[in-house]
Amino acid sequence: MKPKLVVGFLILLFFILFFHAAQPERNDVVSTYNTDVSGVKALYLLLDRLGFSVSRFSHYYDRLPPHDTLLVVLSPEYSVSREEAQNLLEWVKEGGSVLWGTNRQDLFGTLLHLEIADSGPPATKIGVDDLSVAFDGKGRIEGSLSSENRILLRDHAGIVMLRKQVGSGKVYFLTVSDVLTNHTLEKEDNAAFLVRLLDQEGFQKIAFDEYHHGMEEYRSFAWFLRPNMKMALTQLTIVCLLFLYWLSKRFGPIRSIPSPLRRSSLEFIRAKANLWQRAGACSLALRFLMESFQWQVSRGGSEEEFRQLRDNYEDKIKQGISEEEFFTMAQELETIRREITVGSGENLTHDKPNGPKHQRAI
Repeated sequence: MKPKLVVGFLILLFFILFFHAAQPERNDVVSTYNTDVSGVKALYLLLDRLGFSVSRFSHYYDRLPPHDTLLVVLSPEYSVSREEAQNLLEWVKEGGSVLWGTNRQDLFGTLLHLEIADSGPPATKIGVDDLSVAFDGKGRIEGSLSSENRILLRDHAGIVMLRKQVGSGKVYFLTVSDVLTNHTLEKEDNAAFLVRLLDQEGFQKIAFDEYHHGMEEYRSFAWFLRPNMKMALTQLTIVCLLFLYWLSKRFGPIRSIPSPLRRSSLEFIRAKANLWQRAGACSLALRFLMESFQWQVSRGGSEEEFRQLRDNYEDKIKQGISEEEFFTMAQELETIRREITVGSGENLTHDKPNGPKHQRAI
């Protein structure tokens, strides 16, 4: 690679990293993780300290919380898809409840037949019963409202918050999310207003949506496969299998697998005998032979005869025996074994279970 090309590439990489680092980090996300003025970390911690069961929801809207949980969605960074909005609406109709906070028109508001528009100069605070709520924002709900709607917050510019009965569930629609942010929560009676609302509506479990702020839980690859994608992958798999079959096509008849080579037991016995012979271990060979013989005579009921024979051989084994003596003693053992076999009528030539096969060498 030419030196000029390397230098040019390094300069380009430097400028990319420089401009990326120079961009200020966003701190306007209305998230429970954000401790800046626009976050709702203070609200999350406050509800937790007060005894509410608070959690973070980080899942696509094909799986929603239990119906006794209030789902709080505040100024989602990523737009809710039509499928998600439909799933959320069906969940509410079945008995779920959602606090939806946004200052612009979105799909969920459209499904609820609610219109949001910018109004005139907003009020900075609203009196609600004996409380005062501070906020800042121009979004207001417009249009005629039906009987299932109950206004919760209103100023001279329009409706700020309402409760809408949808099937068996409820939607709390809020057009100014900054009512609940870290910046305004301590002002006036904002915290008291929300706690009173949760108490009056009977909510003890609150789940804050973090999925649409980019906090997505881990998913397996299969979740991303839509039905049309699954069909395409299925067809591609079939094509690949057919291609592999075509590549592996063979010519001529199938050849049989050759049988594995096996050695006869006689060859094994000869090899073992040669090893004992080369090692000069006649005493050891006789000891193994007597162990096998003991198992045979125990089946024939002649243990006393074997004990006498073993005592006679034990001294010779300790002193060491020659090959001639080994063969003589082996013949004596074989004679006794045959007598036991004829007397008991049993076939005592079987191998000892889980033991060495010495008797075949007799």
